[in-house]
Amino acid sequence: EEILLGGNVRGLSNLQLLKQVKEDSLCVMELDSWQLQGFGWAKISPQIAVFTNFMEDHLNYYGADGVSKEEAMRRYFEDKANIFTHQEESGVFITTPAVFERAKQLAGVEIGQEVILADESVIPEDSLLSMPGAHNRLNAALAYEALKAVSLEDEEIFAGLASFPGVPGRLEYLGERDGVKIYNDNNATTPAATIRGLEAVGNVDDKNVVLIAGGANKNIDPAELLEAVGRYCKKVVLLPGTGTDVIKGLLEAEVVESMEAAVAAGLAVGQPGDVLLFSPGFASFGLFKNEYERNDAFVACVNKSE
Repeated sequence: EEILLGGNVRGLSNLQLLKQVKEDSLCVMELDSWQLQGFGWAKISPQIAVFTNFMEDHLNYYGADGVSKEEAMRRYFEDKANIFTHQEESGVFITTPAVFERAKQLAGVEIGQEVILADESVIPEDSLLSMPGAHNRLNAALAYEALKAVSLEDEEIFAGLASFPGVPGRLEYLGERDGVKIYNDNNATTPAATIRGLEAVGNVDDKNVVLIAGGANKNIDPAELLEAVGRYCKKVVLLPGTGTDVIKGLLEAEVVESMEAAVAAGLAVGQPGDVLLFSPGFASFGLFKNEYERNDAFVACVNKSE
């Protein structure tokens, strides 16, 4: 049985799978709200659906016509919910209790398929994961349930989870410079995602994080991010952008004009035991063509600092 992977990972477009898929292929696809909007038009959902979380995002799109934040979030959830709303009764819907509570409130949707609510308790406490953070243990739990649904055994699953190195740009460990650990969390394009990154690698006792953030605004309230920055960060360096314009007057930060300047400023203040975390909290557009160009710029600047 051939396994095909597609999603918002460079070089792994879901559309490319159309050229490769066979009747007995198992396709693992990461689906964003735009793609799932199309699933809604076609009234289709995958046999096994994993809905990992639901956080504020893309409010600049879903609220573009001036509706309330609540209505924008309703529209956003409705698109993402297409991952499970058209499943047959033989389908499997894997999610968290919080997402399921919201799913049950969808108007006109009957949930008759098997529902599995995952939590971190399915991952043994002594099970080592290479990816830091409580949110990644929850992700591992969701993956565990999906793999059980395709009949893998616990031993195989836990071995795979232990050896999985993570995905580039998602709390990716790039090594150390003079005792400062460097993490590339480029794909954190919302305040909530950056908060998860700070919680994963930060220490509130000594404020050990030097954070590089900033970029294009998505109309998401930054209040919780600003509070987390105050708890975890010894310094903040901001890249230019419309999102940066919103927050730069609300916290003490150094605003720079390039990625090279941001990395240099971050490493200049880092001490042994500190963490340099690139976790933008905003979109890449403006200074960069896309998130891939931004990712490459950060990695290149880190490599040049050796």
